Amino acid sequence: MTFNFAKFDPKEMTRSPACVAIVGKRGTGKSMLIKDLLYHLNLAGVPRCICFSATEEANSYFGTFLPSVFVHPLDPDTLDRVWKAQKELVLQKRVGQLNPDTDTRLVLVMDDCAYHKQMMKSATLREIFMNGRHHGIYFIVTLQYLIDLNVAMRSNVDCWFYLKELSHKNQERIYNESCGFLPSFLTFQDLFMASTANYEAFVVNSRCKSNDPQKIVGHYRADANLNFKYGAPALWRYHEEVYESASEKYQRLQRTQQDSRPMSEATKSRKGGNTIIVRRQG
Repeated sequence: MTFNFAKFDPKEMTRSPACVAIVGKRGTGKSMLIKDLLYHLNLAGVPRCICFSATEEANSYFGTFLPSVFVHPLDPDTLDRVWKAQKELVLQKRVGQLNPDTDTRLVLVMDDCAYHKQMMKSATLREIFMNGRHHGIYFIVTLQYLIDLNVAMRSNVDCWFYLKELSHKNQERIYNESCGFLPSFLTFQDLFMASTANYEAFVVNSRCKSNDPQKIVGHYRADANLNFKYGAPALWRYHEEVYESASEKYQRLQRTQQDSRPMSEATKSRKGGNTIIVRRQG
């Protein structure tokens, strides 16, 4: 059987708000793929991006191309505020409180959130999976395993990017969940293994209008050499004005502690806290 296995076109994801899931273990290229997708969303003019990441404080990866003031640790309360603010913004435009030309679209990235059990169980996250696209959200979530998402969340994913996975059991899960339309599991395996070497991804476009498997699945490799800054210059100016890095915060707290520390006796003497009388003999 001849299978025309085409390269995935990122415009399929950027043309309208979508829910995208990237599945891959550590070291398979998830972060690089996120950056590539954000590059294309930036080209498409989506004006804002907010990212949640558990590792940003350690590696500052997203801060190289996103204003760090919009990169947050995994926190359900912050996610709640982002979701409420986005819904309110869309509503304000709908009722005429904003200029009709205001672009309210938002990219929301959740990087490796599955280990945060409270986050995965939050009603807000479930609502974003199901209704985020209706509020102008391009939602990108990364996971190590397909089953990290419950059935309801998986059914609302528009586009899957699967990275290298050698476990036969996990490959079967991917086939049963996303690729049952292919002729057989062996066909899936051949395509999957061929497309996930060298940090490439096996892509399933669930919102493809065609029933032709050759149009639903594809392959895609992120560009490792992209150099860009997401968003308008005004966002970066705002970041420069208000953002405090972890190092800057640490240094500020150190200075505060030093300023509030009780003075030693020696310090008091130098500052006149004690009076020293010297009598000269002879």
